Amino acid sequence: MPDKLFKAKKDQKVYSVVDVSADDKWKLIPCALQISYILLKERPDTIISTGAAPGAVAIMLGKLFGIRTIWVDSIANVQKISRAGRMIQKRADIFLTQWPHLSDGTKIQHQGSVL
Repeated sequence: MPDKLFKAKKDQKVYSVVDVSADDKWKLIPCALQISYILLKERPDTIISTGAAPGAVAIMLGKLFGIRTIWVDSIANVQKISRAGRMIQKRADIFLTQWPHLSDGTKIQHQGSVL
């Protein structure tokens, strides 16, 4: 995200990482290195991702570092869990969907809708 689209307050930290998708998997390496650096520097207690490949990378790396992880699957995926969501479904500590019919009642949970 370009810096001029998001204005952080003075006490907030904003990091930008290489965007990656199924079409450009070669970018996974720089993305993973950037996310690893951020995780090692900031030492978060929890990672929350709302989807996409960089979020999946963060969840996977977070688990390696012993960080609690929460995945909120994309609101756009009405018919099935997103591709990135399927990749990390078994790795995230909490996996949420806003669509009741996509919940399995155990690992994939429905806790309400996003407006």
